[in-house]
Amino acid sequence: MDWGNIEKLLEKYENAETTLSEEKFLKEFFQNDEVPEHFQDYKVLFSSYNAFKEDEFKPILNVSKKKFNWYYLSIAASIVLLFSISLGYNEYDKRIQAQKAYTETKQALDLLSYNMNKGNMAFVQLKEYQYTTEKVFNVPK
Repeated sequence: MDWGNIEKLLEKYENAETTLSEEKFLKEFFQNDEVPEHFQDYKVLFSSYNAFKEDEFKPILNVSKKKFNWYYLSIAASIVLLFSISLGYNEYDKRIQAQKAYTETKQALDLLSYNMNKGNMAFVQLKEYQYTTEKVFNVPK
């Protein structure tokens, strides 16, 4: 056997540069019992490939996949939708009521302000009348 050729192939194998036929040649070479001492590590490597090849995966658990029932999800979504709409309508109704109360209060305060200003104008006229009468009758201050 040409050991130099085997060493070159092993170097190519370690660099992941071998072809499938070269890897097959290496596997067959290391299956023989006549492998030199300095290649014994590679013999273990290539014999482990054969051992792994014979292993089969056997699932331990038998898990049955249940079909998801969309019917119950659609019912739950409908209930949530109705609940959120009713809650939103209640909040909207509260806001409208508050806006009406604000408008009515503003109108009442505007009316009160108008009447107060009207009273102030009467008071100003009364003060002007008093000033004029004091001037006419020469009333001392």
